[in-house]
Amino acid sequence: AMTPDCVVVVDATGEQHRMLLDQCRSLDQLRDFLPGILSQCRPDRARIQWWYIDRDQYDFVIDDGTNVTQLTRESDVWSTIEAGTKIIMRVI
Repeated sequence: AMTPDCVVVVDATGEQHRMLLDQCRSLDQLRDFLPGILSQCRPDRARIQWWYIDRDQYDFVIDDGTNVTQLTRESDVWSTIEAGTKIIMRVI
C-alpha cells in the first residue's frame, strides 16, 4: 500500500521504488538517492543503469499519461510534486 507521503520512482528497467516525498524535492536530492535505489535492483540491471548514469545519459520525467514533464535542476515542478506521483528515470 502507498503511504501518504511517498512517491514512486521507476528506474530505467521499469522497477518501481517507493521513496519519501521529502527525498524528491530537487534533482540533486533525487540523484543522491540513486545508489540506494539501484542497490535494490538485480546486479545486472543496476550495472546497466550505472553505465548511463556515469555518462550523464539519463533524465527524470513525470508522465501522467497525457503530458511528459522533464524534471531539470531549474524546474518549478519540484515544489508541486505530490504523494503518489510517479517519477520515471529514462536513459537517453
